[in-house]
Amino acid sequence: MDTQEDRNANTATDTYYDIGASVRSTTPGSPPMQFFDRSDRRFLYGIELRHFGLMPHRYAQDEIDLRADETDALETETNDRIALALINGKKNTGDKRYMDEADELMGET
Repeated sequence: MDTQEDRNANTATDTYYDIGASVRSTTPGSPPMQFFDRSDRRFLYGIELRHFGLMPHRYAQDEIDLRADETDALETETNDRIALALINGKKNTGDKRYMDEADELMGET
């Protein structure tokens, strides 16, 4: 694990952004991270399949649609990967109910 001294020594080549924890840019010259709003509590309990329109919303105040927020192909690809990871998480539980839901979402029924 990097210490603060290690991070300070690498500031010439690495950039850090305060998003609640230090995050190092792994690619020199890469664009900075987008602004992080600490007051945004939309994903306080995590990102779920319902945020991608793959499951019904449980609460009216949590009707987040990440697909509607996509502005470019990179966001679409990122959302696809996150949704696939969530589906794979269901498949890997070992619980038949969740595994069946994952198969249905992937069209493997």
